[in-house]
Amino acid sequence: MSEGTPVVGDPIYAVLTDGVHAQVTSALRRAIVSGLLQPGEALSETVLAQRFRVSRTPVREALKQLERERLVDIVPRVGTYVRKATGDEVLDGLVVKEALEGLAARLLAARPDAAELAALEQATQDLERAAATGDLPRVVETNQRFHELIHRGSGSAKLRFHLELLLNEFRVPYQRLVSLTISQPARLRRMLAEHRRIVAAIRAHDPEEAERAMRAHARAGMLELRRLHLHAIGSEGTATGSGGRRRRPVRADPRG
Repeated sequence: MSEGTPVVGDPIYAVLTDGVHAQVTSALRRAIVSGLLQPGEALSETVLAQRFRVSRTPVREALKQLERERLVDIVPRVGTYVRKATGDEVLDGLVVKEALEGLAARLLAARPDAAELAALEQATQDLERAAATGDLPRVVETNQRFHELIHRGSGSAKLRFHLELLLNEFRVPYQRLVSLTISQPARLRRMLAEHRRIVAAIRAHDPEEAERAMRAHARAGMLELRRLHLHAIGSEGTATGSGGRRRRPVRADPRG
C-alpha cells in the first residue's frame, strides 16, 4: 500500500467514510422523498454501491440512517425496501403536522418580515390564479410553496427540522392524497379561503389568530383526507366478489 493511503481503523479513513456516508444518505433521501424510488421498491446494497461508485460500508450506514428516519424498512435475511406508509400512518402524521404548522404560523406572525410576507402573499395570488385556470399540478406545487414559506418564516431551525423529518416520512402518499382533495371544487374553494385567513392574521401581527387559522386549515384538510381514506377502505370492503355478489364489509369482532 502506498504511503499516505488511509486504511480501516485509521482516523482519516473514518473521516472519508463519514463524508461519503452523508452524501449517499442525502442522495437516497432525495430519491425517496421525490418518488424517484417508489414505496415498496427493493434496495440492494451491492447495486447501490456500484451506482454511487463507493464501497458497501457507506451504503449500509446510509440505509440504517434512513431506517431511523422511517424512510426504509430493513428486514433481516430478506432485504431492504423503501417504506410504504399506510393511510392510517399518514393521518396520524397529519395530527402532528397540524400542531407544528400552527406553531410555525404563530411564530411568523410574531416576527413578520416584509419580504417573507410579500412572498407569502405572492404564493397566495399564484395559487388563486392556478385554481382559476384549473391547473391542478400548479395548485399542488404552489400550495406546497405556501406551506414551506410559513415553515421557513417561523425562524425556528428546530421546528423546520422536525417538520421536514415528519413530512419526508409520508410525502409521496400525502401529495397524492392532496391532489385528490383539491381536485374537488368545493374543497379547493375552502382551501383558498383558509389561506387568505392565515395571511390576513400574519399581516395583522396576530399570533393567536394565525395559529388558530393554520390549525383549522390543517384540520380541514386532514378531515377530508380521512373521508377519502375511509371511503377507499369501504370500497374495498364492498368490492364485488365471485358470482357477481357484493362482499359484506369486514367487521371487527366485538369480543376483540
